[in-house]
Amino acid sequence: REGHLKASSFIYDINNVNKFIHITNHSFQKKSNKFEQFETGNEISYQEFKNFLIEENISLENFDKIIKKMKYLVKLSFKAVGEKLIKTPEVLCFELFGYDFIIDNEYNPWILEINNNPGLSISSPVIEKIIPRMMDDAFRLTIDKIFNTEYSSDCFDKNGNYRSKYKLDGYNDDENVFEFLCNVKDN
Repeated sequence: REGHLKASSFIYDINNVNKFIHITNHSFQKKSNKFEQFETGNEISYQEFKNFLIEENISLENFDKIIKKMKYLVKLSFKAVGEKLIKTPEVLCFELFGYDFIIDNEYNPWILEINNNPGLSISSPVIEKIIPRMMDDAFRLTIDKIFNTEYSSDCFDKNGNYRSKYKLDGYNDDENVFEFLCNVKDN
């Protein structure tokens, strides 16, 4: 339910062959002499993107359209390979995937690649907030449920409800950033 946008060091121009315009990977962008000219770490949060749309008088319906289509594409991609992912149901495991999209001028997202080893390094203030919360929530959904892991006492409020120690703007401390999209075994 949360993500970030990677930005170019230069204003986008389809006719310009400057590689820093077309490749927004952090490891690549940080080599540009214009790195962080527009955003810290060349990355913005979903909320910062919404704020940009508002400032440009662009309807937030476009943001909703992007997110809805991204979720559809993620679901579709997992449905396409579901039988390959689950070969032995008795094995308890999970994998974290990273989806890279590009957004066209009609606000349609397109899958660029799906990473089975997404980068988890802290590359900007946005990532510094997202990654710890995402990993904590991933473990809450997987390892903690399977092994009935004991949490430290500072993770609970006075009523015994779990509260993430990793604060994330727009989320309550008891919310999980992950959203169930599909079961790959169902048709």
